[in-house]
Amino acid sequence: TTLNDTSDVWDFDGADLMPEADPDGEGVWDDNETDLVTNGGFDADSDWTKTGGTSISGGKATVTGASGTSLLYQSLIIEGTTYELVYTVSDYSLSSGATAVINNDGTTIQAISGNGTFTAIFTHVIASGNLIFRATNGTNSYKLDNVSVTEYAITPLDV
Repeated sequence: TTLNDTSDVWDFDGADLMPEADPDGEGVWDDNETDLVTNGGFDADSDWTKTGGTSISGGKATVTGASGTSLLYQSLIIEGTTYELVYTVSDYSLSSGATAVINNDGTTIQAISGNGTFTAIFTHVIASGNLIFRATNGTNSYKLDNVSVTEYAITPLDV
């Protein structure tokens, strides 16, 4: 027998349930849309701590491992909190070593492996601290722009 469902309403045990186009509030990840990053567009050489071969100019940050390990970071993540990180990488170059986004205990949140806009959802599990962009060794380098971090939480189901 062929089942032809032409309705947007389903009947489960006599309860009519209407699907929604936007399931916010239905027990899914919910973005509060408050950007925690200051100067994520790198409009000025401010608000970020820079070490090694890291610089900010021309609306982008450059992270290069030419002088060992280079870091670019802000203290903005809190233990036990889930975040969405969005950032854009350009002029990516890797010779040896590694490039990554890490937290303040050195745990890799996401490896950086090329140009593009990237998203990572992660839960910070140690003491509050830093979101860090890193390059190590050799001539590894990349440029960053449009860095954004927003807090995420699970919205409970309405039953």
